[in-house]
Amino acid sequence: MLYRENPSLHEDDLSVTPDGRAALEQWLTLQIEQAFSDRAGLETLWNAMLRSYDAPKSDNLVASPIEGFGGIEIPVGASACDDIYAAFLDTVFATDPIVTARHLPKNPGADDNPQRDMAHALQRFIDWGVRNEWNVRAAADNTLLDDVILGTGAYYTVWFEEVRKHRVETVTWRGARIFSVAPEDVILPAGSYDDAELAPWVGVRYNPDTLTVARNVRLYLWTQAPAVAAQCFRYASRA
Repeated sequence: MLYRENPSLHEDDLSVTPDGRAALEQWLTLQIEQAFSDRAGLETLWNAMLRSYDAPKSDNLVASPIEGFGGIEIPVGASACDDIYAAFLDTVFATDPIVTARHLPKNPGADDNPQRDMAHALQRFIDWGVRNEWNVRAAADNTLLDDVILGTGAYYTVWFEEVRKHRVETVTWRGARIFSVAPEDVILPAGSYDDAELAPWVGVRYNPDTLTVARNVRLYLWTQAPAVAAQCFRYASRA
């Protein structure tokens, strides 16, 4: 979602009234319910595509021409999808590096060694992050398969923390990480463009356990809102 930051406005300057919170929760609930209702036809299509890929035995098939011999379905769709999926992965990850950083000199012929060195340093950081930190390949394995089978795949890049709980909580890792999100858990308003950044809002459905919600209430000042709206209230709940 595109937005412009206001440098003169600080988060502590914001105040949330009970009426404002109730209005926000009502608006979110209406938008989310409408989004799920509008995509009912798309979910039906997704289910049909999954059945075509899995090729389950159909009860409508008759045992003919040999009596007592059950019919089977040949997973032609799965074979075609697997071929496209393998080619998709090879196309993306056969190129090394998959993301290239380079400098663009403003004045051709001038000494641009500092800019070139900065581009090389950024390239080393990208290569290291792709291999070790950002979960790029594991997320792509699932997202690209969803894209081939269903026609829709979703990446979710988030600032992530790994916390080990003992007598005290210890953060063992913190940083950006990419996750593959199931298409049915991505919520967009009807009529959204291909670029999610142009949508009025974007939501991700997830079901945290009660311990996770309690921890987020304590650390991030979440409200005890329903799970579907908990992430949306993370910043709105600050007094």
